[in-house]
Formats: sequence, C-alpha cells, structure tokens
Amino acid sequence: MEYRRFATRAESSLINVVTPNELTMQKYWQAQHAVTKLRHEAMISAMESAIEASARSLVSEIIQGFSDRLDKIERSSSSTSVVLSNISGSGQPLSSLSP
Repeated sequence: MEYRRFATRAESSLINVVTPNELTMQKYWQAQHAVTKLRHEAMISAMESAIEASARSLVSEIIQGFSDRLDKIERSSSSTSVVLSNISGSGQPLSSLSP
C-alpha cells in the first residue's frame, strides 16, 4: 500500500518534468518541421511536373490522332475523286458533266 502511494506521488511529480530527449527534440523541432515542409513542397512540385508532362503527352497524342484522321480523309477523298472521274469516262469529275 505504501509503495502504491509512493509510486503515485512519483508519477504525478514527473508529469511536468522535461526529459533530455524532449529538450533535444524541442531544439531541433523547427529544423525537422522545415525539412518536412521542404520535402512536401518538393513532392508537390514533382507531382505537378509529372501531371504537366502527362498532359502535354496526352494533348500531343490527341493532336497526332486528329492529324492521322485528316490524312486518311484527304487520301480517301482524293482517291474517290479519281475513281469518279474514271467512271465518267471523260477524265472530268462527275459534277462538271451535265445530265
């Protein structure tokens, strides 16, 4: 019983005591916070760069796809006009022939 009272008093007296580890932590806490903040900012910057790069790549792929489609359309329309002029027999496009 006596030991429990002693332990309780000792424990309550240690509540406000600052340990050497806590002093060390308080001394370097600001530096730790600054390093954490810099790492966070570096990570955000790296993520933004990656997003920008992937967005540029995506836009480039979309533009290339449109360009490929336009090339196909142009090739198919030019081959269609050649076929239609050969069908007319005169070498002229069908639109210029009168019925």
